[in-house]
Amino acid sequence: MLTSQFGFWGAALRTLLVMAALGGGTTPIPARSEPIWPTQQWQTSTPEGQGMDSAALAKLIEFGTSRKLDSLLIARHGQIVLDAYYAPYAADIPHKINSSTKAVIGTLTAVALKDGLLDSTDHRLLDFFGDRSLAKVDDRKNAITLQNILDMTSGINWTEPLTARPDSAIAMERSPDWIKFILDRSIVTAPGEVFNYNSGNPHLMSAILTKLTGMSASDYAKAKLFGPLGITTWDWPHDPQGVSIGGYGLAMLPRDMAKIGYLYLRNGEWEGKPLLPPSWIYQVSHATVNMNQEFLDIIFSLHPSSILHQINLSARRLAWPPRPTMIRSCTTMPSGPAMSMMALVICTSACDGAGSPEGWLCSKPPCKLSL
Repeated sequence: MLTSQFGFWGAALRTLLVMAALGGGTTPIPARSEPIWPTQQWQTSTPEGQGMDSAALAKLIEFGTSRKLDSLLIARHGQIVLDAYYAPYAADIPHKINSSTKAVIGTLTAVALKDGLLDSTDHRLLDFFGDRSLAKVDDRKNAITLQNILDMTSGINWTEPLTARPDSAIAMERSPDWIKFILDRSIVTAPGEVFNYNSGNPHLMSAILTKLTGMSASDYAKAKLFGPLGITTWDWPHDPQGVSIGGYGLAMLPRDMAKIGYLYLRNGEWEGKPLLPPSWIYQVSHATVNMNQEFLDIIFSLHPSSILHQINLSARRLAWPPRPTMIRSCTTMPSGPAMSMMALVICTSACDGAGSPEGWLCSKPPCKLSL
């Protein structure tokens, strides 16, 4: 176990690079017949034991100080090889994952599909809100489907740029009824045609999950997602009507967020039991919606050749390359919009670009996402 301090920007770094020795190079990875399940706790390994270079990871941790990271976690083959925290954060402090909350809402939608509470994402959005009197209803608003709100292609008039003031989200928070605020907005593009980042979309999905399950998204997660994964610590705020906020605000431990990534890496199964339907796993791994946006420089991401999709400020859930082997979790507080996020990445090779920090981080990964 290595504990280090970096003085850059005065950040005290507490790191658990679990290794026997700090050395270069990689070693062959032994074959494993059965998957590791971190339900009770994650196993740890030396980086070299999982075919990784501990010296390169040490450089990556130090590089994180320049990006104001709060934490950095890497797991490969079901074992944590790096678990670093930047003061004042520590392993036992939940971190707001904000826009990654959207990914959890998407995952709970998949659980509802598997449970038979929802038979398709092609249902019309307004069918779930027949008890409300809505404004500005037209053919385009009537045509919005659950697929559209999951894909951020609802066409709802919404201003929430990634690098500026999120006016619509702020106005929603100031309204007495968030669902009414979202549903009453005009439609500016045909559903399914244009991606527009909108934290109101997943909030509608959270309300729909409550209608389907009879419980809040937080309680449904406790019963059907967090519980099976062994996640016991989280905080999930709600709107004035008690709907778990769907677009941001969920706080989790980095090690628990990595469990959700591992669930996808294991094709939606956990301890041999299916939690997510296979069709969902297939669809999230085949991105089709062009976001037409670049990711922020401060967001942690892998080199484009190693990543298909990630969870962070600009995306709603996980997907992965053809042969994933590693999960990476990162928390940070960006200097732009007043938000925090957790970036969670699944990549093919843990050794791509391992010779330098720049090989591990980039600002322009592929910007595609799909259900």
